[in-house]
Amino acid sequence: YTTSSPPSTFYYTLSGGAYGDFYIASAQGITHLPQDLYLAGSTSSGVAVNEDGGDIYLEGGDGWIPIKDYIDARTLRIASAYKVIEHFEGKPLIDLKQFTSDIVNIYTWRKFYQINNTFQELTNSGNLALISNESIKNTLLNIESLYKKLKYEEEHFRYDAEKMLYEPSYKILDLNPVVKQYTYQVSNGQAGEDVDLPRANYKLMLKDLEQKNGFVMAVYEFSVMNGQLEEMKSKCEDLIIIIDSEINN
Repeated sequence: YTTSSPPSTFYYTLSGGAYGDFYIASAQGITHLPQDLYLAGSTSSGVAVNEDGGDIYLEGGDGWIPIKDYIDARTLRIASAYKVIEHFEGKPLIDLKQFTSDIVNIYTWRKFYQINNTFQELTNSGNLALISNESIKNTLLNIESLYKKLKYEEEHFRYDAEKMLYEPSYKILDLNPVVKQYTYQVSNGQAGEDVDLPRANYKLMLKDLEQKNGFVMAVYEFSVMNGQLEEMKSKCEDLIIIIDSEINN
């Protein structure tokens, strides 16, 4: 197994210590793991820890992605939103390409899609009770609860973005040159087109209080999501410690 291709089914992790062998207990029995991968919870809950780098991974729509990558991406989006807000508050709009990059960076935010079939099977069938260590069981449940809180926050921002960002921009911006220029930038000229951008439309956009408030909410809600991801990462690390203690004692 590798961190990019974790096992498909397991219940919880048994580890043999910092430099020992690692195992998982699954419906198929006890399975040996290589030393470079800790697994916590279930793949359906989407949690994995790489021992060497200390990264916590979540299974999302694009496969296994480190929590840190989600946090870093949303931190960049927060920075983009701050820069856009500065223009709403009077900073001269000079670099249209950078402004385009910043607004599209918010428009193209991504949700995290959890896949929790195995965990739900455990809880719905009553098999979660097979885990005798209450700390392990409670931590798994707490991680699942944090997933649900994150999804709620994402839905909150999805609604705000639709009402305050997407719908107003459709009425003001000609998105064709915006998309062409953004695609050209992110592909290093391999796609899209280096076209002129709609300065007049951007000036109209910067007079729209509703859109400004949408970027303000992006700052707030991405910050909340990052806090939730940090808490999930901490819980995963706690779970590994508890499992190590259980095995070693």
